[in-house]
Amino acid sequence: MFDFKDKIIEKGFLTETLESLDFWPEQYYVWREIAQNLPNILPIGEVGIEVDKMPQIDTTSLEDFHLNNAKLCLGMIAQAYVWEPIYRGESEPRTVLPAQIAIPFVEISERLEEPPILNYADYVLRNWRKLDPNGDFTTNNLRSLVTFSGRQDEDQFITVHVAYEAAARECYKQGIKAMELAQERDAVSLAIILREMADTIVNMKDVFMTTENIVSAEVFRKHIRQFLKGWNNNVELIYEGTEINASALRGETGSQSSAMPFLDRIMGCMSLDPVQREILNEKKSIPVDLILKDYYDFVNYMPAPHRKFLEEIYQKSQVRSFVIENGSSDLVRAYNNCVGNILLMRTSHFKMIPKYISNPGDNNNTGYGTGGTSYVTYLGTLRNVTESAAINSKDGEHPNF
Repeated sequence: MFDFKDKIIEKGFLTETLESLDFWPEQYYVWREIAQNLPNILPIGEVGIEVDKMPQIDTTSLEDFHLNNAKLCLGMIAQAYVWEPIYRGESEPRTVLPAQIAIPFVEISERLEEPPILNYADYVLRNWRKLDPNGDFTTNNLRSLVTFSGRQDEDQFITVHVAYEAAARECYKQGIKAMELAQERDAVSLAIILREMADTIVNMKDVFMTTENIVSAEVFRKHIRQFLKGWNNNVELIYEGTEINASALRGETGSQSSAMPFLDRIMGCMSLDPVQREILNEKKSIPVDLILKDYYDFVNYMPAPHRKFLEEIYQKSQVRSFVIENGSSDLVRAYNNCVGNILLMRTSHFKMIPKYISNPGDNNNTGYGTGGTSYVTYLGTLRNVTESAAINSKDGEHPNF
């Protein structure tokens, strides 16, 4: 059905990493060394000094399998360079990214078909290794390759997202099967697989919510969050030696994960009809479509194969339309159970965020998330849209979330 399907079923959206940053041609070692040394040079304000000493390096000899790690390292260095003054207590970030970072960063990003900024794929999907290669995807068996702070909290912030992505793999297998069953008009089997998928979504949520137990909110606010912010709504930045409109680039955010967008597309959660759209618009100070524009823009920050796969899912999934057409209580109940658990995931995330986000104005917080959105409005709207995806059965049974 899909070119990317078998890989997704086996590995999810996690990138096959090199497990180490050691397997590079020698001329690129400087990128690795600075990225790995950020926990030591950021606190003493020496990122700028190290970047100034960086040579201009040609990227043409980089093999394709080096690109992921190269973008991760350059992305980490770029974030640290721009935000170092703020972290050190100054009032303004740097506003020019030097050519020795900007040019190779843009070239490598173009080869990967991604925006030239640290994204979720860099910080999470490409930034992990297993202690025991045959062990499970748990935070106890996972470590990051690079961090800004060197703190265990940051390592676990990264690896809990890796564990979450691994937990989602079963959901991808179930979701693709659900699509096939909807196309075959097999209501009985579809209801079964949707109930299984609902349980998997709860497991994903449980893995994600362990963040509260292993990542200190204070450490995150003081030592991590600043470096994940993008330039959009935050800083007018120039990429020296390039023509990139850098100031429009969004920062790393979980909204760039493909996991929830996959579920939304399988289930048709974002398919608002005109009546639903009007009802939601009456409740919001900002039109829903304007907020959903941010939701769809985050897809542009995903790896190219992920974007193409999600688009194919969007075009081909008939799950929602078949459930509406069939209308049996058992099938509708199974569908709504999935939607309800997607809503539960978003609600849990929404409730967890405040303690990890300073009040607007504190610690140079503008009130925007790291991805450049007003996070309260954005996440609240996604919850509302998800809730509106519930379906009434033909015998009049209403969903109860």
